[in-house]
Amino acid sequence: MRRALLMMSILLSTGCQIDPYTHEPTWSERNWYQIGADDAMAGGMPKSAQRLTREYDDPRVDIADYKKGYARGQQRLCQDDFVYVWGLSGKEFPGACENLKETSPLRARWKEGYTGASENSLLN
Repeated sequence: MRRALLMMSILLSTGCQIDPYTHEPTWSERNWYQIGADDAMAGGMPKSAQRLTREYDDPRVDIADYKKGYARGQQRLCQDDFVYVWGLSGKEFPGACENLKETSPLRARWKEGYTGASENSLLN
């Protein structure tokens, strides 16, 4: 009988343990500035706070930091030589460079690279 009580107490005590993996996740701080800069440098259009919340599963989006980072990435990407090389690589005109006051000359420079890349591929 004593052995049965001991076995029952062991079984009951192990059944009442707390599973360490069922706690609520802790949100790590995201670098929204860097996320915005990366999105711009990838050529994409800026994302809304709702879209960022869905994509990163994080309700604490700092949209102001994201926009600052996006603007910085846009400055780096939307340069004459950079869009030329972008076109040479066969990529479409970056959406990050749309709706800027210098979009027309940038698009022309990109097209030079894009058509140059297609002419080179025909020759090879």
